[in-house]
Amino acid sequence: MTWSYCERWNKMLAKPIAPLSEDAARARHERGELYTAFPTKEDGTVSIAVEVRLENGFVGIWDFDRHRRPSWRRILLQHGDRMFMEDATLYDYGDSTKLLTLNQAERIVHRHVEPDGTGFETRRRKGDPMVERTEISLKDGHSLDHYWTPIPVFGEYDAVTMADIDPNELEEALREHEQKNQE
Repeated sequence: MTWSYCERWNKMLAKPIAPLSEDAARARHERGELYTAFPTKEDGTVSIAVEVRLENGFVGIWDFDRHRRPSWRRILLQHGDRMFMEDATLYDYGDSTKLLTLNQAERIVHRHVEPDGTGFETRRRKGDPMVERTEISLKDGHSLDHYWTPIPVFGEYDAVTMADIDPNELEEALREHEQKNQE
C-alpha cells in the first residue's frame, strides 16, 4: 500500500489539509509531531486516514464510507512499548448519501475500554437528548489481544489499522438501541 501524507484530514471536505512530502512527514514522525497518513485507491478515493502524534502516544484512525463520511473512529494510546485501542466510535448516517458532519449522524455508538477490560458504551440518536450509557467488562474466556498493536513505524500502518473491535458488536448495540427507542 502506498501512503500519502498531510498535516490533518478535513472530514468536512473529505480531503487533506496541507499535504506533506514523505520526508517532511518522516521528520514529524521522528520528532513525535502530528501528521496524517492516507492511502488513495485507484479510483481516487480515500477509505482510511491515520493520525499519528507519538509525542503524546496517540494514533487516531478514521474509516470513511462510500460517501466519504467518517463512519468508524478508533483511538489508540501508548501503554509502555505498545499501543492499546481505548476508544471506538461508529457513526451511522441512515439512508442519507450526503456528505454530512459527525453530529449529523443518525446514530452514534461509542465504546471506551481500559486495558483491564472495564469500560463503558454510550449510544445516542439524532434529535434524542438522551444518551444511554452502559458499563461494560470483559467477558470470561475473551481476550483483548486484538486491541494491542506495536507502536507504528513510519510508513507501516497496517498493524495499527488492524486494532479492532468487531464492528458487528457496535452494530448490535445500534440495533438494541433502535429497538428500545421503538418500544
